[in-house]
Amino acid sequence: MLREGFDTLAALANLKQEQSITELTVTLINDFAFKWLIPRLPKFQAVHPDIDIRLRMSVVVVDLNTRTVDMAIQYG
Repeated sequence: MLREGFDTLAALANLKQEQSITELTVTLINDFAFKWLIPRLPKFQAVHPDIDIRLRMSVVVVDLNTRTVDMAIQYG
């Protein structure tokens, strides 16, 4: 299930590149960010060096329709 999510993240990053957007904002919980995602970001950045990843740590469920973030990794 997580693998599918990160495949989606990579696909979204590719779409962003095609649209010349260089920033991807992701909201997620602290534990997941620090223990799993952040250690893997260097590999992502190596493949997509022109995309800035902005992480927003929060336990609040976001409405993706508001366009305040591009992707949400949520628990529950």
